[in-house]
Amino acid sequence: MWWCGSPTRVTHAETVVWFHGGGYLVGTPESMSNAADVYNAQGYRFASVGFRLMPWHRFPAQVYDAFVGVREMLCWLTNRGETGGIILGGSSAGGMSAALVAYGRDLQDLYHVDGSQVKAYVSCAAVLDAADMLVDCAPPGPAGAAFYRTGLDLPGCDPTDRDSVRTMLLPYSPIDVIRREVVEGTLPHVPYFGVHGTADEMSPIETERAFASELACALGLAAPRFTRSPTHAGSTW
Repeated sequence: MWWCGSPTRVTHAETVVWFHGGGYLVGTPESMSNAADVYNAQGYRFASVGFRLMPWHRFPAQVYDAFVGVREMLCWLTNRGETGGIILGGSSAGGMSAALVAYGRDLQDLYHVDGSQVKAYVSCAAVLDAADMLVDCAPPGPAGAAFYRTGLDLPGCDPTDRDSVRTMLLPYSPIDVIRREVVEGTLPHVPYFGVHGTADEMSPIETERAFASELACALGLAAPRFTRSPTHAGSTW
């Protein structure tokens, strides 16, 4: 974990906890220093949480690290008397980890994370369907099967069968997690905000739109408003 620091004047009780992007293949917590500057300028404390990378550490080790990092961060904040909770966020694959921590009730229970401390979730082009990144972007044929064998640790998964891989990824796919929890009546009531580029191929904006719409419906909120950024052509908020 890498703590980025506190603002000159803290004006928000919540601490922002962020996960970097990079497809679980590259990236470091330190790469989020610019994000820390932005949030610090708004009066938020900010922490960037690191995780092990593929293929040296097979997925879902990255998800495990996210939950452990958040759990330890909450303990650290509690010991300091900071009780405002956390805002979870992340970029690309990091946004997928953040969404799982925010909304994955079963995973919260498994890794002993107090989900009530999560006050909001922020997606920066998050991968909200695990298959978008780990299936659809994998190379075809034997190269793809080799990637699955070396990069994934999903018991019972047939690395030569993409449908098998897709099925075994469902517990780690945020959009599928919220769908399951809607059926079970256990979906956490965590507010959401997302920003996404319209040309993102690894994490299509259509998935983010579906995630936002289904989440709003499940939580009984107003339909999400999708607006185009006036300053960044080609991006949608």
